[in-house]
Amino acid sequence: MTCLDNICRLDHGKASISRDIWAIFQRAYLIEAQIVGAEDFPPLNRTPEEIQFAKSAFTGLLDCTTLAAVAETQTDDNCLYVDSFVVDPKSFRKGFGSRLLRFILDESDCDTAFVETAAENEPAVIFYKRFGFSEIDRWQSQAGLQLVKFGMNLHFSQSMQLD
Repeated sequence: MTCLDNICRLDHGKASISRDIWAIFQRAYLIEAQIVGAEDFPPLNRTPEEIQFAKSAFTGLLDCTTLAAVAETQTDDNCLYVDSFVVDPKSFRKGFGSRLLRFILDESDCDTAFVETAAENEPAVIFYKRFGFSEIDRWQSQAGLQLVKFGMNLHFSQSMQLD
């Protein structure tokens, strides 16, 4: 693990790290499933082995030595896709999600970024909009959830930051 300001690229190919990622996914996605009222929530069906062999990259934020937040990302055609973004419920409201998302966006060489969430997940919708993401699409998932896709131009939004 290489860390910068407690933010690390996670070697999810190691079974122990993929289990740690899976555990935080389980805790965080259980809360999201409750927020959106989903009995069958696809992210909760993912296994540690699927995480271990995923082609995506994982970045984590550590609170001391404990994994507090995780982002799963992919890049393609100069676009950054945030496939998963979670904060451990024990670490809610401590600014860890904001620090991790800011890091991922700042470190990206891509022109645009995309993220999806359930439309009923109001805390996530507010969070992404606060970072400058704009809604670009809505649809119904196979599991019956209303999903929303957000996008942003990274170069424009970063150059407009005042802090």
